Amino acid sequence: MNRTFLTTLLTTSFVLTTACQQSGNSNLDEAWNIRNDPRQMGWDFMKSEYSYTNNLEELPMSGSLEKDPWSGDYWPTYKGGITYRWNSGDPVNDRYAYDIISAQKDIQGVDVATLSPAEKYDLYLGAWDMPLTNYERQRTQVMKTVTGSNTFDPGFTIPQWEGLCHAWAPATIMYDAPKAVTLNSRDGIAIPFGASDIKALLTYNVHSTQKQNRTYFLGRRCNLNVEDLGDQLDRGDIDPEEYRLQYRERLSVTECADTNAGAFHITLANQIGLKNEGFIVDITRDAEVWNQAVSGFDTTIIDELQGARPNAAEGTVRSLLVQTAMTYTNEIEHSFSGNLGERDRPHVEMYYLYWLELDEKNEIIGGEWAQPKDYFEVGFDASEYLDRPDFLWKVDDIGFTGVFEGLKDIYEASIKGP
Repeated sequence: MNRTFLTTLLTTSFVLTTACQQSGNSNLDEAWNIRNDPRQMGWDFMKSEYSYTNNLEELPMSGSLEKDPWSGDYWPTYKGGITYRWNSGDPVNDRYAYDIISAQKDIQGVDVATLSPAEKYDLYLGAWDMPLTNYERQRTQVMKTVTGSNTFDPGFTIPQWEGLCHAWAPATIMYDAPKAVTLNSRDGIAIPFGASDIKALLTYNVHSTQKQNRTYFLGRRCNLNVEDLGDQLDRGDIDPEEYRLQYRERLSVTECADTNAGAFHITLANQIGLKNEGFIVDITRDAEVWNQAVSGFDTTIIDELQGARPNAAEGTVRSLLVQTAMTYTNEIEHSFSGNLGERDRPHVEMYYLYWLELDEKNEIIGGEWAQPKDYFEVGFDASEYLDRPDFLWKVDDIGFTGVFEGLKDIYEASIKGP
């Protein structure tokens, strides 16, 4: 999913640097550096203080959010983002390659319920020049992939993982799950907003305004592309052992070696277990970015060692090997009503194995990711080497301003009880 705001995240999220102190020795493999310090996520700017605890005895071993993040689509770029007519019975290509409405006369005989979220919002505002629809089509460049379009480019492709999950994931935390609602436009046209329409607009509201809000970011994005290695493995050009060796070598670059395991555990236990606040994880460790809203965790202690392991953070007196099941919310198919029950909250679990390094005060001061194959009888699977999140982040709540000021009424109507 296209995270065009990631550059901004990487440059703005480290404003905490002046308020942080580096823990341990950054030259040691298992101590976190400044970009992996939990203060990047846990600093309270309103109170000018660190809001997390690093003490293992004070951290819960499990927890889940009281309000479960809702699910939805990540509005992929190759389908035109939120210009996609998801509720139409047309072939997929026709759902994003249509002629954009340009005048009120064009709406005659059209089933408005089948229009895209962007079109419906333009109509709701009475904006017959369709500014949001045109802007979104330009942003996605989807017409370059449409044969017969005057901008068609046979050499232009859009990766299917690109989309709006950088905005969808925080939107699922910020807003209550909407339901379908029909509202009249400024021109008196009844606009049937399906649940997925409103989710798309909430997502786009976050996409368009989140740079204006403070973002907290832990770790660095890994831009490693391992598709060629996977292709070689599938073709039989390399065996599993060679795959492992090359994969490990490529992942040795600094931005692919984090997030620090100790900092990950502190963030997870504080955000979910103590603060009851969601946050976002990029669950893939390579160049693709799949932002998912975390909703729960469950940690089990597997082993304990007295003293410091090799390369442990300075001051380590005890190490714990733990397994954590992290629960996140996955994407689902579109829905008009939004009354999907459990389907609206599909939970996926990721299992992580790592060492926590503790000092004499029982404070977590570092950590190291462990490979399941080193401790359990498991068969070879490339996913064994994607066994950690790439980065963690969260953003302050976003209201409704500017072009999306009108979305507030739609949203409030969609969550109003019977």
